[in-house]
Amino acid sequence: MNAKFSPLPLETRNPFAFKYFVPHSGAIEAYSALLHNANDLIDKYKNTGASEFSIFFLSGALGSGKSHLAHAICDYMVERGLPRKCAEVFELDSSLIGSNASRFIDQYESMRAKQGMLIVCSAEPVTSYAQDPHIYSRLMSAWPITLYFPQEAEFQSVIQSLLERRNMLLSDHAIAYLVRRLPLMPSCFSAIVNELDDLALSEGKAPGERLLRQIVNDA
Repeated sequence: MNAKFSPLPLETRNPFAFKYFVPHSGAIEAYSALLHNANDLIDKYKNTGASEFSIFFLSGALGSGKSHLAHAICDYMVERGLPRKCAEVFELDSSLIGSNASRFIDQYESMRAKQGMLIVCSAEPVTSYAQDPHIYSRLMSAWPITLYFPQEAEFQSVIQSLLERRNMLLSDHAIAYLVRRLPLMPSCFSAIVNELDDLALSEGKAPGERLLRQIVNDA
C-alpha cells in the first residue's frame, strides 16, 4: 500500500472549490439545478449588468455534500465574473428558531435586495422550521432539494477528491482498502483524511502503510 503526500503545499487550498466536488448519484439533482441556475445568473449579469434573486434549500445528513456543493457553486459563479456579494451560503439549524431568527432573515433580505443566489444548507427538512413563521415563510420560496450519500461504487472518487483538496495522493490499492474497512459515510472518510493530513504535516513525510492501518483500526 503506497501513500504519497505533499505535506507543505505552496499554494492556498480551497477545499470547497468547484473542481473538487464529485457530482455523485446522491447529489446530482442538486448539482444540476444549482449549476443551471448559476449559469443563467452569470449570463444575465454579463448581458445586463444585473442578476436575479433565487434561493435553494439543501437538506441531507452530515457528509452528504450540502455545504461543499453550496460553496462550490458560489466559487464557480465568482470565477466566471459574478460579484461575490451575489452568491452566498447560509448554514441553518433549529437553534436559529425564535430569538436568533434575525440572522437568517437579515441575510435573506440582503440577498433579495442584491438580486443574488442564496443557498441554505440544513441537516433538517424545511418542515422543521414551520414553528417559526418568519423563517418558514421565506423558506417556502426556496427550491428544496435533498442530498443523499454516494453509492458504494462512487466512494473511490469521493476519497480521491478528499485527498486531492489536501494535496495528498493514495494508491488505488490503499483507497480500496479504506472503502473495505470504513463505514460508507463521507464524514468518516473525511475524518480519516484529516488525520492523515495532520500526520503528514507534523512528520514532514508520508505516514506510510503501518500508520494508515493503525488510523483505520482506531476509527
